[in-house]
Amino acid sequence: MAANELLDQLHGVVPMLPTPFASDGSVDFAGCESLANFAEKHPAVALLGFGAECLTLTTEERLAVLRFFASARSAGRHIVAGCTAKTESEALRLVESANELGIHAVMVATPQQLELSEDAEHFFRRVIERLDETTLMVQDAPQWAGSPLGAETVRRLHTEFPEILRYAKPETVPYIDLMAELVRIPSLSVFAGLGGAGLLEALTLGATGVIPFSEAGVELARIFELPEQERGGRFADFLPLISFQFQSLEFAVQTSKALLGAQGVAITEMMRLPIRPMSDISRKFLLEHARRAHVLPS
Repeated sequence: MAANELLDQLHGVVPMLPTPFASDGSVDFAGCESLANFAEKHPAVALLGFGAECLTLTTEERLAVLRFFASARSAGRHIVAGCTAKTESEALRLVESANELGIHAVMVATPQQLELSEDAEHFFRRVIERLDETTLMVQDAPQWAGSPLGAETVRRLHTEFPEILRYAKPETVPYIDLMAELVRIPSLSVFAGLGGAGLLEALTLGATGVIPFSEAGVELARIFELPEQERGGRFADFLPLISFQFQSLEFAVQTSKALLGAQGVAITEMMRLPIRPMSDISRKFLLEHARRAHVLPS
């Protein structure tokens, strides 16, 4: 599929699938299969981002997960593959592999080892050199990765490589100013992140879509398709859940896995990110918020 065809198809809600782990901490591919089946309702899914504990996996583990989902994807479903890594060489290897597998888009933030913005721009030029049919989503998330990019860097790269750099996902904190700048770049599609917390503002500004946690994907897709004047009321039911989950990235991932289990996905709450088991009181509030948000049945 040519890159210009992809631009018309990658939009709306693209849920981030977590990485399932077995009790011994290894990647659970039976859990991956259950997740793939659960996500069949979505025309596109994202893998191996920060919400999938990407920096805790080895390169070989990430490539194995990517190959699994590339072979398991349903006809017509697109994959956004997270290729952010601690080092530049690891990120570039992941990008090259995703391109070889025919993955539709790679999502990349600056490696942790790069601390200067000018180094980040050179890094993304090297990423672009390794892509042909696969497109690029730049992720600006300095709280979890390397240096910030900023709108001007994205604008320069998009202007020079418009058929490759098609997407941006701003996750700086606060993110709304960067979102407002990015949506003004012609032909650049901008996706909201941070679990979908800023969906209403993003849509008001003109964002193309959102990459939330996967357990909320169906409900956010409903909100996304509502007329603008009806979104606020429905989103008000959802907001307590995402604000509760996003006390930290680690807690967000843990609660995401718990809710997927409650929805029938065959994965455990096993994590590699350091976090203690969820308390009974936290689980009680999580389930109450999920029911109010229409993520679980009342």
